[in-house]
Amino acid sequence: MKTRRLSRLCAAALAVFALTALPVAAQQSATVEIPLFGDTTLEVESYNGGARFVPIAATTEATGVTVKVAISGARPNQLPVQSTRVSKRVIVTIGRGSGATQLPFVAKNQVAYEVDYPARMKLVVHAFGGDIDVVDPTSAVSVTDASGDVLIENPRAPVAVDNQAGAVIVRRAVAALDLAADAGDITADLDPAWLPRSIRIESASGNLHLTVPANFKAKVEASSQSGSVHSALSPSAANASGPPVWLYAEHGDVTIAFPQPR
Repeated sequence: MKTRRLSRLCAAALAVFALTALPVAAQQSATVEIPLFGDTTLEVESYNGGARFVPIAATTEATGVTVKVAISGARPNQLPVQSTRVSKRVIVTIGRGSGATQLPFVAKNQVAYEVDYPARMKLVVHAFGGDIDVVDPTSAVSVTDASGDVLIENPRAPVAVDNQAGAVIVRRAVAALDLAADAGDITADLDPAWLPRSIRIESASGNLHLTVPANFKAKVEASSQSGSVHSALSPSAANASGPPVWLYAEHGDVTIAFPQPR
């Protein structure tokens, strides 16, 4: 009994030491600049922490890609940002190997990234966990995510998203959409200035909601294997000559609606 009690006391003492020996977690930041040489595509692999992508307009465009890293906790020995170049494609890896800790009872570091890039570049994101947010892109965007929500705000160019586990949200789109989710809801709304372009929205397990402008006309096909379909479109608008708009939910409801009056 004495041996067991002593073991428990030693374990508790080690835990207290691990906690008190660490510095108080603080917000730290760092910036990594990646030069460009006529590159046309930015491809980002994101492994840990959320990432926000901000296109920089041509009038203020820098000569490279800027990765801003915010860390809550102990600063790693090496910033988790690497880059390489293939033809006209810049490939940036963020978060690989970051956030780990070997101490018991100590939470891993929280890392967040902001990537500022020239607006003229096509953006391709492969995320392996964490939320992705793309703000006001004017060139094409393609995102795949293993787990986490994907938000595309005010896109002015085609958007493609494939999310395995998490929601997909697209706000005020004006161009083509290709959105898919294995497990998560998909919500998209079209800008009043929407250009007639093809739309495909599909979810294996989740609800689909598409908001369309008042003058919307397209060739619409909406269905659900085990859910309800609700459409505010008149038969003439839903079967008008125009781009194909296809919505399908395997397990979930499908809704097509007009904007709510403010």
